[in-house]
Amino acid sequence: MNNIVGLNPDFKVILMNVAMLVLIALVFLPVPYWLSNSNPNKLAASIATTLFVIIALFVGYQLLSNKAVIKEEKLLMKSGVYSHEWVISSLRREEGVSLEDFSRSNGIHIIHYSSGYYHKGKNKYFILRVSKRPLICFNSEGNIGLCIDESVFEKIKGELQGKI
Repeated sequence: MNNIVGLNPDFKVILMNVAMLVLIALVFLPVPYWLSNSNPNKLAASIATTLFVIIALFVGYQLLSNKAVIKEEKLLMKSGVYSHEWVISSLRREEGVSLEDFSRSNGIHIIHYSSGYYHKGKNKYFILRVSKRPLICFNSEGNIGLCIDESVFEKIKGELQGKI
């Protein structure tokens, strides 16, 4: 039996990121019109608008498609286009870890939201952070590590039933 837990960010985080995208659009989308003296470059305007829409859709998809799937002894974390699976019993908690310890290798990092694959030294981690709360990290033998923020951990710990 699969237990699925939704892990989407709070409305405030979504609102801040939407505001950021709107601000970027207000700054950059008029640029093709300013570059031309009398006749706007329609191709440049179309390209800029298309790129903005694609980025906005990607960010929206990332923000609204986060979940944990607990199936028997396995934990699958999904975050938009990123996902990874662990054997629950292989996860060992690490202490004293913060997001500043990591460098992003393949992921997204926006206001109070991070997901994807990150590195800490030679070790690779899957991170899902949907708030500004501190990270809780786990390493795993023969697998990449897992880092989630406290709000995500609180949502899934009941489903894990003390297995971590």
